[in-house]
Amino acid sequence: MSSTLTWEPAYRKTNSLSYELKLVLQKYLGGTVDSDMDISDLKYLEGLRDAGVIDAQILIDAIEKHDRIHVKEQF
Repeated sequence: MSSTLTWEPAYRKTNSLSYELKLVLQKYLGGTVDSDMDISDLKYLEGLRDAGVIDAQILIDAIEKHDRIHVKEQF
């Protein structure tokens, strides 16, 4: 059986985002938010930012820095 050695940052800080952004992402992702987002989602997020959706820029910045992020709705 083969395996792959990987790494990720040891310290991950969870950051809260706006209620408005949560509602929009629920529609975009088709339900509860628990998904990876990457460069392919930037155009959509830029549209949200341009429309004035609070915190969309935070996700844009995170994707530009890390290439892929995981966005999750916690209960």
